[in-house]
Amino acid sequence: MVDIQFEPPIPLERIERFADSLATEFPKRTRLWQHSFGVEISTGGKHNAASEGTPLGVRLESDPSGRILSIRTNGFAFSRLAPYEDWADLRETAKTVWDRFVVDVQPEVVSRMAVRFINLLPLPAPFNDFSEYLTAAPNVPPNLPQGLSAFLQRVVIVDPAQNRKAIVTQALEESQSSVQTGTVGIFLDIDTFRVARVDSPSPEVWAALDQLRDFKNAIFFDHITEKTAELFQ
Repeated sequence: MVDIQFEPPIPLERIERFADSLATEFPKRTRLWQHSFGVEISTGGKHNAASEGTPLGVRLESDPSGRILSIRTNGFAFSRLAPYEDWADLRETAKTVWDRFVVDVQPEVVSRMAVRFINLLPLPAPFNDFSEYLTAAPNVPPNLPQGLSAFLQRVVIVDPAQNRKAIVTQALEESQSSVQTGTVGIFLDIDTFRVARVDSPSPEVWAALDQLRDFKNAIFFDHITEKTAELFQ
């Protein structure tokens, strides 16, 4: 996924007009909402609950290519569902739509750029230790039983020299533990991002996204062992 946030927010009417212009490429359309929920408690112990929804943007889907475009009053996100295409194709399509968005909607300043990939690693089962496949595998104290049915591990990597960060999440969910017969499915979610103020038409936006994609690749390959890498060759 490519995600670009900008400021100040753009009126929803301009977002919807732009979505109208993409009806041929993205025929499926749903509205995005931001919901808030509040509870008021009186001195007598009675309470009133209220919820409120504010339209935030639109979600557009192509059919049947699996491309998704989410346009919010403060952001633009382009993603691709499985089966995945390579970065060059995803980048080209996302940039083409972004360039049209910049001309038609005119966001002023980009404030955050991000590249996120969610990987599902089908590891052959059985195996003795997650460290056979993951370089940052979860650790259980040695005096405890070593069997695991689920885990969640999240770290934030900071690279001040390049003004970038990455949120790396590794997870095994019991409901997803055997997505493919004879395997254990591990999620490796890598979200790399840079916070900086850049004019929206500037080529610096896409140069930064290319660098974040390279950062994502380095993180991915440093989190898996050679044995895991061989599974994808």
